[in-house]
Amino acid sequence: MDASDQQPTPMGPFYEAVLTVMAEYEHADAAARNAVTSSTLATLARDYAATNDNAEHRARLATDVAEDISLAEAGTIRRAAKAIELGMPGIICRARATGMEPNEIARQLGTTGSYVRRILRENRTTLAEAVAKLSEAGQKFADAVEKTAVAVEAATGQQETAARAWARDYARRHNGGTRPTNAEPDTA
Repeated sequence: MDASDQQPTPMGPFYEAVLTVMAEYEHADAAARNAVTSSTLATLARDYAATNDNAEHRARLATDVAEDISLAEAGTIRRAAKAIELGMPGIICRARATGMEPNEIARQLGTTGSYVRRILRENRTTLAEAVAKLSEAGQKFADAVEKTAVAVEAATGQQETAARAWARDYARRHNGGTRPTNAEPDTA
């Protein structure tokens, strides 16, 4: 009997389930390969910084990006960069409000100190708001610590008072109304 004479076996539920799982895995794997990850972004940023405005290095980076980054990834990265650009004044003002110097902000952003100082000048109100928010948050934290300390002291004091009262009542009930010799004097 040759292979063409054999009847194909009908697909059973197990076989269909295996095909479904395999298709889902392939779909998830393909999506994962096209996903933008923080390591993808870190590698791009590091490679870009390493070009040092060298035209040859930048051309090589451009070729690598064009070959390695999918259209979907490029779109995601581009939209993320635009969103960060919109928030850049707030990011810079928040960093300055924490005490960071403009040149350090510039170094971490990969830009110039004059750009950071210009953003700070143009956003004095935002900077003042950021400082006020940090001060307010610090004051709220200090207030919360103080309230907690007061609450702990009050709770501890209440527990001591309650314990003394219980000991007095116990002594009165069980010792014929007399106070044990080692009990504290009645101060309440």
